[in-house]
Amino acid sequence: MVANKHIRIFVALCLVLAIFSPDLVLGASKKETSASKQEVIDLSFKVLEETQAYVTDDKTDLKAIPENIQSLNGKIVKITGYLLVPAEAYYTDKPITNFAVSKNAYGCPCCSWGDPPTIFNTVVIDMKEGDSIKPPFTPLVEVMGEFYVKKEQFTDEDGQKRLSTLFYIKDAQAKKKKQSLLKSIF
Repeated sequence: MVANKHIRIFVALCLVLAIFSPDLVLGASKKETSASKQEVIDLSFKVLEETQAYVTDDKTDLKAIPENIQSLNGKIVKITGYLLVPAEAYYTDKPITNFAVSKNAYGCPCCSWGDPPTIFNTVVIDMKEGDSIKPPFTPLVEVMGEFYVKKEQFTDEDGQKRLSTLFYIKDAQAKKKKQSLLKSIF
C-alpha cells in the first residue's frame, strides 16, 4: 500500500512537470530549445532605404552595403508592404508564388504614395514551396521569410551597367493585410 502511494505521488509529479516544464520531461535544456527557435526581425523599408546613401557618384553601383543590412543576411524577417504583381496576374486568376513588396503603392499620380518603387524600397519575394497568394489580391501583404542581399545589375541600351535588384526574401510565407479606408486616405 505504501508503494502504491509512492507511485501515485511520482506519477502526479511527472504530470506537473510535463504541464509546467515540458522541455525538462523530454530531456531538452532551455538553451537547446531557445536556440532552435530563430528570432523574427521586424524589418522596415526605412532601414532598407539607407542603402541609397551608398550609391556611386555615377549612380550605377553601390560603394558598399550598410553593415546593419548586411547583418540581416540569412535571418528571418517580417515586413509589410504593397503587393507588386505582374499585370497578367490580375487577369489569369491564378495563385502566384513570386512577386515583390514595396514601400509605395504605385499607381496614384495625385498622392505621394504613388511614387514608383525603387530598388531601395522593394523586396523580391519567393514563396515557400507549396505556398502562394491567391486572388483577389489585396494592396498590403505581410511577408515573413529568410532575408538576403544580392546586388544584381543589368546592362542598359547604352552598354552601361545599372543596379536592378538588391533585396530578397526566400522561403516566404505571406498573408494579406486589410487596410482601413482612413489609413489609405491619410
